[in-house]
Amino acid sequence: MTASHISMDVCEEQALKLLRVEEALALFLDKARTTSTCEVIPLQHSLGRVLAEDQRVDFDMPSVDNSAMDGYALCLSELNAAPQRRLKISQTIPAGAPLQPFESGSCARIFTGAPVPLGADCVIPQEACLIEEGWISFPADIQQGANIRRRAEEVSKGDKLLSKGQKIRPQELGLLATLGHAEVSVMRPIRVAIFSTGDELTPLGEPLASGHIYDSNRYILSALLQSQGYEIIDLGTVPDQLSATCDTLKQAAEQADLIITTGGVSVGDEDHVKNAVAQLGKIEAWRIAIKPGKPLAYGDVQGTPFFGLPGNPVATFITFCLFVRPYLQKMQGTESQPPLTVQLPAGFNRKAGKRREYLRANIQENRIVPLTQQGSAMMTSLTQSEGVVVIPEEQTIDEGALLAFIPYSAYFS
Repeated sequence: MTASHISMDVCEEQALKLLRVEEALALFLDKARTTSTCEVIPLQHSLGRVLAEDQRVDFDMPSVDNSAMDGYALCLSELNAAPQRRLKISQTIPAGAPLQPFESGSCARIFTGAPVPLGADCVIPQEACLIEEGWISFPADIQQGANIRRRAEEVSKGDKLLSKGQKIRPQELGLLATLGHAEVSVMRPIRVAIFSTGDELTPLGEPLASGHIYDSNRYILSALLQSQGYEIIDLGTVPDQLSATCDTLKQAAEQADLIITTGGVSVGDEDHVKNAVAQLGKIEAWRIAIKPGKPLAYGDVQGTPFFGLPGNPVATFITFCLFVRPYLQKMQGTESQPPLTVQLPAGFNRKAGKRREYLRANIQENRIVPLTQQGSAMMTSLTQSEGVVVIPEEQTIDEGALLAFIPYSAYFS
């Protein structure tokens, strides 16, 4: 079967209908398969990685009752019985000292984190006390149990603190250190092969010929993947030739867990990626009711999943965030959560369109204001905006209508 026949079959069977955003995402996530390979690495290298197993604590936290501040430990009933509510210091207890008994009728100088001596039932901060000739006078409003961190008040031995599939942020890393873990079992990072297609693409740093553009999409993809902690296999730029495209796809399928390309998935004579994928595997979807980003291909190459993103850089960025990001999260074993959005009134009017639109916009005086220039080839629309406002399909927008605004930071949490 010729490439043109393959292309026609794909068009006839799968391109007749534009998939809605929800339909496309559901299809992709249904196909995504979680990798099972894990590795043990030093804790200090685990930031951004995904836990391969649940994490339980082997001891109570805190392990003993300890002082929440610098001050004086005492028994409240003994203080109330003491003349003039004054006590002498009988001992000093620094942090790290062993648990020790308490001398009755006295108080103990104690420091933050130090174990509260047996028999003491409160700690009074030093700034609330008065020292006169070796005696400590205490305030009247003292509560039993004050300023004592009780044993196991945070967690008890055996509690599950972190779950398999959680991404390790600075706070999770700190908790693992608190648990005493020098090493941690994590999922192997997903390996993603990327390449760009197009005879018009010029490498960075070289003179730009007339009608040519610099190969920015590969750098956009690399940065997006790097920000999420995935391993990148950069296969460079491929000329607009079916044979070269097939060869690069085969190489990608052998080395990677997922293949992502940009460009070459539309219907032009020089758009070879879609036909090459159909020869080596299959195309399952390739048009989505979205703007920017309608020509998006999904399928597999010799069993390796494949995304063919649009060639315009803004469309590459938007479709990665909407579709590839949650797909990769599922592959990596993390829970895919929709990005956090805020509902704000529109500061504009817009006629209804057939596709869902993601307009680059800013928030001005608590209203969403889109940029004037929204071309999918205009990278400045991404750098000059705070996020995207979602315009539902078939819906006219009047000024003041509540719309969903997604800040870019929501995609990189």
